[in-house]
Order: sequence, then structure tokens, then C-alpha cells
Amino acid sequence: MPYFTSKNTSLYYEQRGQGPVLLFISPPGLGCAAFEQQHPLEDQFQVVTFDPRGNGRSECGDTADGTIRQWTEDMYALVSHLGARQVILCGYSFGGLPAQEFAYRYPEKTKALVLISSFPKVRTFLLAGKFRLGIWSTYENLLGTLGKGLAFSHTKKQDQQARIETNIENSDPGVMEQMYLNGRYYDSSGLLPYITCPVLTIFGSNDVFVKKHQHDFKSYLPGMHNVHIQGKVHQLPTRAADEVNAIIRNFVNHNVYTNIL
Repeated sequence: MPYFTSKNTSLYYEQRGQGPVLLFISPPGLGCAAFEQQHPLEDQFQVVTFDPRGNGRSECGDTADGTIRQWTEDMYALVSHLGARQVILCGYSFGGLPAQEFAYRYPEKTKALVLISSFPKVRTFLLAGKFRLGIWSTYENLLGTLGKGLAFSHTKKQDQQARIETNIENSDPGVMEQMYLNGRYYDSSGLLPYITCPVLTIFGSNDVFVKKHQHDFKSYLPGMHNVHIQGKVHQLPTRAADEVNAIIRNFVNHNVYTNIL
């Protein structure tokens, strides 16, 4: 199995296809298993996923390293390991926070930023509730229960459900706690105006958790592209995979690269 090293910590990743690099970043716990429906993009891109530190098959290092800043440093280590000059960041939900931070801190490495069901800060009651649930599950040693709930909400495919559950059960509670605590009070609003690469946001029209945050992105990134997927909720990479993949292809082909097939 492939691993790369960041801050003396061994982290698991998967790589498929060739071409421009799509680096997918998951919420805590889900890791590579969140993006199995994005594998078809390998016919045009190099599709890269990874388990963040302390998640799934990755070592945890220091428990205190479960921060957005360290997450971006790990991503930089992965990009360097791949030998990629630039990458297209695809951050899903909570995974959009380190994606935004990376785009700000490493503009020379960021070709484009795709934010799927994501947000710049937690500012709604329902989204804050999801964070509280995540924190509580680490306190009470209920990562197995959290894994079952997240697996069921993401997919009907039992084999993928099992992989999501296993990934979350194998995650370090201390790192997961730090991730949730750090993300709960993270705010990228001050960084967004300085992101100069092309930006795409994708939301489900029925997403009660984060759809309101599209207005935050519009305020700070007036030139961004925004797409709604009608009738869909939060778990777009799995529940609306065909639409998400088509939207990413179209965005990259028309706004990032041309004639890359």
C-alpha cells in the first residue's frame, strides 16, 4: 500500500490515472473511502485521495497535530511526494477547510479549488450540531457508532459502507477530537479574498447544513463559479456522483485547462 511521510508521520494515499492531479480531501474519518465514486475521473485525470493523519490507515503522530494548519502541511507533503507542479484541490464538506487554507498558503501549487458541500466557517445551528456530535463521539468512544451513521448516510453500497465504517473505527479519537474542535472555530473568510485561482462551489439544493454558506463564498469570491444539483442533499460525492464528476470535468476543461484529453 502506498504511503508518504509528513512530519515523521506515515500517511496512506491512493493514486489512479494520469494527467492533471485532482486531490480530493475528505471530512474527518472518511478518508479515501469517501471518493470511490470519483474513480471514473481517472480516464482524464490523476485522481489522488488520502487518509488524513490519525484517520483510517494513517499514523496519528502527535495528537495535537489535528489542526487545519497541519492538515495543509500534510497535503503539501503529499503534493511534493507526487512530484506535482500544481494540483486541483477538491475539498468535500469539512475537507474544504484545509483546501481553502492550502489555496491561500500555497498559490503556486494550486491550479484550481473545487469546494463540494463546503463552508468557510460554521455559522448555522445544524452544522454546529454535526460538529458537536463528532466531538461527543470521541469523548464517549463511539467512533464505531459514528462510522455506522456516516456510512449509511453516504451510500447504499454495503461494501463501501463497510470501508467507511472501518476507516472511522480505526481513526484515533484524540486526533479526531482535535480536528473537530479546530474546525468548529476555524474561519477562512479573511483568506478567501486572497485566493486567486479559479474556484468552483457545488451544493445540493436540499442541503440544510451548508447551502446557506454559498452566500459567504459569493461575498468573498465574486468571480467564482457556483453550481446547484437539484434535489440532492449533503453527501454529493456518493449520492450525486455522476453529476459531481460531470461538473468537475466541465469546470476544469472550460475554466482551468483546455484540450487536456
